[in-house]
Order: sequence, then structure tokens, then C-alpha cells
Amino acid sequence: VTSYCSPCVYQCESDDNSTSLYGYVYRPNRPSNNDNNNQTNKNSLPGILLFHTGAGPQDLFLHWKAHSLITQRSIFPNGCVVLIADILGDPTGWA
Repeated sequence: VTSYCSPCVYQCESDDNSTSLYGYVYRPNRPSNNDNNNQTNKNSLPGILLFHTGAGPQDLFLHWKAHSLITQRSIFPNGCVVLIADILGDPTGWA
């Protein structure tokens, strides 16, 4: 099982301004064929938010952790989606 990563830009809005934040979304590369739970909607997956340290959202540990969560079938049999959230608004991803 492999994972797919894509950068994403999202907005944090307050009453007087809007800030662009630059994160990464990881998801399974292909849907799981696991039919153990027929009650589960095959189009929905659990989501996990990871927040970076002072190293920023480019921290290699966060990318490794996101990939390992998606590929760990003993924890998430059908996979999951992981957002590495940006909390600084740095377009390059390095704090």
C-alpha cells in the first residue's frame, strides 16, 4: 500500500483579515479492497491532523508519520486521510 501526497492551500479567516496557510494532504494511493466491514461507507475515511513543530510543515518526520499512518492497516484497515496543517503561513513550508 502506498500513499499519495499533495500540497494544499487553505484560508484562515477572522473578522478583519484572511491568511493563507500551506499544508499537505496524504491519502491512500488507491482505495482499499478490504470488505470486512460492509457497514462502512467506502467513500469516507477517518481524518487525522498533524501540526508541525518549529521546523515547519516540511519536517520530514511529519511526512514519514503521515505515510506510516496511512499504510498501517492494523490501525486503519481501510486507510485514512492525513492533513499536515500549517500554522505559520509560510509558502515555502520552512519556518
